[in-house]
Amino acid sequence: MTRNLLKWPSEVKTKQGLVACPKEIVTVVVTCHNQGHFLRESIGSILSQTRLPDEILIVDDGSSDNTRDEARRFPEVIYIRQDNSGLAAARNTGLSRSRGDLLVFLDADDRLLPHALEAGLDDFAAHPECAFVFGAFRKIDATGKPLGERAPMRPLGEDAYLGLLRNNQICMHATAMFRRRALEAVGGYDTSLPACEDYDLYLKIARRFPAHQHARLVAEYRMHPGQMSARLSMMLKTAKRVLLAQRKFRSKKRHLRQSDKDWHQKLRRVLWAT
Repeated sequence: MTRNLLKWPSEVKTKQGLVACPKEIVTVVVTCHNQGHFLRESIGSILSQTRLPDEILIVDDGSSDNTRDEARRFPEVIYIRQDNSGLAAARNTGLSRSRGDLLVFLDADDRLLPHALEAGLDDFAAHPECAFVFGAFRKIDATGKPLGERAPMRPLGEDAYLGLLRNNQICMHATAMFRRRALEAVGGYDTSLPACEDYDLYLKIARRFPAHQHARLVAEYRMHPGQMSARLSMMLKTAKRVLLAQRKFRSKKRHLRQSDKDWHQKLRRVLWAT
């Protein structure tokens, strides 16, 4: 079972006793590489939140399209450009340049649903011990049309680390809201990974801190030929690398050995078929 090794700032001790901390700052970081044609929709979905963020950062990862022009249509956003360094590095830039206590990371081709930030804050209020919380998503096509009601969600279980070893229940990164201190405690995203840097992050955090899954629908994942998840073989090979890196942290308990067996069978079946 994970333990909360950091004390989140939910209360401050004063001479008058314990009082609630001031409202925590919420930041949404949008990462974009040559997807300026989707950027207006993703920013629009952030500005349509029932609880608006305190800060919106657009990290342009060396785009050669109209990303800069699209971002500058919105005076509410902070535009940051860097040389092309990959998704993990772009997210780390967003983390380091932001001032949020709580962060959501949105890819430029995806969208948040109107209650996304509210749902994350509500779940943190109900589970203040957690380092991150996450909800459900649905798929949309390239034009933004929903493809069904929602993607299936497997239950995380009481032990978030064990649950994530068995399956990546989160699937879509924008469904998660993170505490900044947890992200910093594990060193952010691993820039050596060509993919699955989000799955690696979940495991690093869940190994040390609690996490919670809620059932609210919070984001939309766009299906189109240019997305990274379309490169299935590379994704699976990197997922295997991420899982193998966890071996040194696992106990000899039977259920953890079984999680290894389950994942390796899945990986072998798909890799052999591609």
